[in-house]
Amino acid sequence: MKKLLAALLASAMAFSMSSVAFAAKNETHDGVVAVDPTMFRYEQAGIGDPSTPLYIPPHGMASMTVGFGEVAHYALLTQDSEGDYALISDRDMVDGLRVKVNYEQGEEHVASVSVVKKKIDQLGVSPVPGHHGNWSSPAYEAFLKQGPGYYYFIAMQTIPRVSTTDVDITGTFTLNKSKKGDDENKNYKVKDLEADFTANIFYPYNYQAFGTDFYGDLEITSDTVAGTLLALEPDDHYLLKYDYDDEVEFSFGLEPNEGTFTVDVSGQGKNLLNYNTAADEALCAANPDAAVWFLNFNGVRFNRTGEFLYEADGLNYAYQIMADGSLKLLGEFEDGEVSFKTRTLGRYAFSDIELTAASAQA
Repeated sequence: MKKLLAALLASAMAFSMSSVAFAAKNETHDGVVAVDPTMFRYEQAGIGDPSTPLYIPPHGMASMTVGFGEVAHYALLTQDSEGDYALISDRDMVDGLRVKVNYEQGEEHVASVSVVKKKIDQLGVSPVPGHHGNWSSPAYEAFLKQGPGYYYFIAMQTIPRVSTTDVDITGTFTLNKSKKGDDENKNYKVKDLEADFTANIFYPYNYQAFGTDFYGDLEITSDTVAGTLLALEPDDHYLLKYDYDDEVEFSFGLEPNEGTFTVDVSGQGKNLLNYNTAADEALCAANPDAAVWFLNFNGVRFNRTGEFLYEADGLNYAYQIMADGSLKLLGEFEDGEVSFKTRTLGRYAFSDIELTAASAQA
């Protein structure tokens, strides 16, 4: 994957140094003239931070990898009055724009390709591990001039899958637009504008891409346990590798309710760990008077049995939601916490009152 990152970096450099060649492929400079080959991953800002509701990418840094089932974004570019590349916010420039894709590899991992408008508060590029030079992309340079706003991108929706290996998607976009536009002084037509692209599809939080001071380390070693966060955020996928022969403590959950899972990872192989806090609607409907918190893990199994500890105020019962919808009582809260032993992280419900399982029909 590092080779692919370097290739993307070289692509961005080559693109920025050959603007005339790219722009010359379009018959007009009024509308879309190029596609930035830098792949961006779109993420929502931190919870409770309304000042930056959406941005590309996390922490103002571009991710050269998007996850399975996520969207790879490529910025559409026009030219400003000074002849520099500019991000596009004018709908008239993209109205009726058609994007055809000629795949070299990886077509089976793509669900759809479309043109979308996204609100961008931060846009940036991240350094490739091992590369110490300065580099940029046309979209990033344009963003420095234009600032936050709504801009148009080609969006490649990938297909979800579970895998411990990455996949590459490569090919060429061909853009056409027959509509001249409403402005009589402008010509927004596009004729066979071609742009090569490369996408690496994997889990952004994976042990291969991490190992830097910025990201932390997802190859679990003694140094990781001693000095780095093992806190898991909901809805993110973590591909972990272990080189450690002792207990590791993972933390998860949202305040005011938080939990930990402590397990001996001696001899543990790679595993994929993720969870969300989505409510089980059928269970909620069956218990309308209950206050229920949910933790839904992906069924990841460890070699050894670990201890699951959950702390919460005002909750009294802990259940595992079984595959058939039935409930298995795991324990009652005592002094605001409950604990139980398990090797497999499943789906859990924590409630202030005893729960009744949802009917099979529900």
